[in-house]
Amino acid sequence: MSRIVEIAMATWRHLLEPVKPFGCTVYSDSLYTILGIPLENTVTHRPGTRYAPDSIREASCYIEFNSLYTGIDVDDVGFLDLGNISIVIGDNKHSLERIESVVEGFLIDYPRKTLIVLGGEHTLSYGVIAGILKRLGDSSRVTYIVFDAHLDLRRDYLGYSYSHACTQYLIHRDFGIKPVIIGARSWCREEIEYAVKHGIKVYTVLDTWSKPMDIISYIRETLEHSDKVYISIDMDVFDPAYAPGVSNPEALGIDTKTFFTLLTGIVEAIADKNNSIAAVDIVETNPLVDVNNVTSVLAARIVIEVTALLHTRLHGQA
Repeated sequence: MSRIVEIAMATWRHLLEPVKPFGCTVYSDSLYTILGIPLENTVTHRPGTRYAPDSIREASCYIEFNSLYTGIDVDDVGFLDLGNISIVIGDNKHSLERIESVVEGFLIDYPRKTLIVLGGEHTLSYGVIAGILKRLGDSSRVTYIVFDAHLDLRRDYLGYSYSHACTQYLIHRDFGIKPVIIGARSWCREEIEYAVKHGIKVYTVLDTWSKPMDIISYIRETLEHSDKVYISIDMDVFDPAYAPGVSNPEALGIDTKTFFTLLTGIVEAIADKNNSIAAVDIVETNPLVDVNNVTSVLAARIVIEVTALLHTRLHGQA
C-alpha cells in the first residue's frame, strides 16, 4: 500500500462533521451512502447553498420512502450517512482538495457502495470527480451527465476560475471529461462557443420536451466507451415553479415528469450497458430562498427515486 493511500485512509474521516442522518435512520450495511458538502464559496447571486445538505436531510425525515417509479420501499434499503465535509470557508481551491481527499478515502474504504452527494454549490462536482479519478486513473472510462439550466463553461468569472460558473470548463480542462448537459437554457457567447469548439453535447430544455428519447439514445451510445457514470443534478434545471429555492433561478425550466422520464431512461441505459454509477450529486438547493421547503423536498424525493432505480435496475433487487 502506498504512503498516499495510507494517509487518505487515515485522515478522510477527520474531515467529516456529524449531522442528523438522511431519513433520520442509519443503515450501516446499506449499499448507498449520503455525503453532505455544504460548499458556498463562490455563489454570485443569492447565498444559502451551504444550508442545503441539512435542509434536504430534514425534509427526508417527513416524507414517505416508497418509490413511485419502481414500487419498492426504500426504507428496506436505507442509507449510510457519513455527515458533512468540513469546508474551508473562503478558499474554494482548498475546499475542493478536501472534497477530493474524502471521496478518495471513501472509495478506498467502501469500494462497493454508491455515493450520493448533497450540495452545496456546483463546483463540488470537480472535487468529487477528482477523488473518483484517483481510484479509476482513467478519465476516458467516465460518462458525465449534467442536468443544469446553465453551461458553467466560463474560463473564469469575475477573474476567478474556481467558480461555480466555471465547473464544467474546469472538469473538461483538467480531466478531459466532456459533460453531456441536459436542460440548458441560459449561457453567454463564450460558453456556447467553447461547447461547439470542443464537441460538448448540449441539450436545451426544448430538447427535453420534444425529443427525450433522442437524449437517452445518445447517452446509450456514449456508454459504449465507458464503464462508470457520474450524474450531477443542479436543482436550477427545474422551472422555478417546481424548485424556487435555488441561487440562480431561470424561467422556462424542466418539469418533474420530464426529469424523471429522462432519469429513468438513463439509469435503464446504464444497466443495459453494464456500466456502474460512480456517484450522483444534487447541488445548488438554497433553503434561504425556498418556498415552504418544496425544493428541499424535491431534492429528497430525487434521492429516494435515484436510489430505488439504482437498486432495481443496476443491482437487480426488488
